[in-house]
Amino acid sequence: MALFDRKSCDVCGGKTGLMGGKKVKDGRLCSDCAKKQSPYLSSRKNFTVEEMKAHLDDRAANQETINAFEPTRTIGSSLKLYLDDSRGLWFLTKSRRYQDSNPDVFSADQILGARVDIEKGTRVETLERAVPAKDGKPAVPAKTKEVT
Repeated sequence: MALFDRKSCDVCGGKTGLMGGKKVKDGRLCSDCAKKQSPYLSSRKNFTVEEMKAHLDDRAANQETINAFEPTRTIGSSLKLYLDDSRGLWFLTKSRRYQDSNPDVFSADQILGARVDIEKGTRVETLERAVPAKDGKPAVPAKTKEVT
C-alpha cells in the first residue's frame, strides 16, 4: 500500500483523488459528494458515512423542491430572500441562479422571529414581485414600491 493510493468514496464509490478526499468520521468523500452538502453544515468530520448518505439524500430531495419552487416575492439585493407564498416556503441565497446552488428550503412555520435593521436616519423599503420565467430560470423582479 503506497502513501498516495487512490481511495474510493464511501458514499458513491467514486474516486477521492490523490490526497484521499474529504474526511468524515469513519470514511472519505469524493469532491462531488462534498460539494452537494448543505452550506449550513458546520462540520462533516462529525458525520458517519451513513449519516452523510442520509444528508445527501435530503439534499437531493431539497433540489427537487428548488426545481418546483415558484417565487412570488424576493427581498434584498446581494443576499436575497425568495418566498413562495402559495406553498409557504422560503430560502436565502447570494446566487443569481438559485436552481444551480441548491440552497436549503425552509417552511414558514420554521420562522421563530425576525429583525429589521434601520441605518442611521434613512429607511428604504423595497417591495418586489418575482415572475417565474417559462424556461425555469429566475426572472428579474420588478419593483412595486419604494419608500424613503
